[in-house]
Amino acid sequence: MGYAALFIVMFFVAVLLAASGVRGEDSKHGKGKTNTVEKTKPDAMKRSQVRERLLKLSKSVAPEKLSMGAMCYDMVGPPGRVEYVCPKCGEKTLYASKKSDDNTRHYARTDFLEWELPACRKMVKQIKGLDVRLDESQFCAKCSLNAKNPKLVLLVHYADKDEPHRVEGINADDLRLIQEFLSGKEKHVGKQDLESPLKNYLKRLEELLGVKPEISNKDE
Repeated sequence: MGYAALFIVMFFVAVLLAASGVRGEDSKHGKGKTNTVEKTKPDAMKRSQVRERLLKLSKSVAPEKLSMGAMCYDMVGPPGRVEYVCPKCGEKTLYASKKSDDNTRHYARTDFLEWELPACRKMVKQIKGLDVRLDESQFCAKCSLNAKNPKLVLLVHYADKDEPHRVEGINADDLRLIQEFLSGKEKHVGKQDLESPLKNYLKRLEELLGVKPEISNKDE
């Protein structure tokens, strides 16, 4: 084999080795992966920590001084149409409060999308000490083509559990309950600032968090 041919062979070997090294680095740093699992956030709690807090709440004394809140408020009708933009894929889905013959999704959810969903997005950002996220995919015609009654989903990620706890059909008041619970509050502030003992919502908190004050087989 001549020097020229040998040089060409060595050149191609060097190129192949370099390409292999780049792929190795990409794999090491997570580049080029098609199937990735979203990691739990650093502030994710363990279920045992939530259980201790729920047990403490269940044994607490309900506060007696409670605000009656505002007595009068104006009712606003739902908007006729709402254009929902999916935060995951960016596609737009049109909702109408009344059934029509065009390409709208015929669900009376315009009030939820116009007011409740933005409130939920804002409230979930205020929750500290627990890894909670929203799944809006049912509202997207592309992500959930056959969803007949789309609902907002809550995902609670625990440090000691691989799969998140999933709850369908949540609203801003549910997220407020979680925020108040994690903040150590004794009262729940509802609509029109009406106050009530937080321990009255212990059952709902168990459902939202997927944890009971006492250990059960289902909880584990």
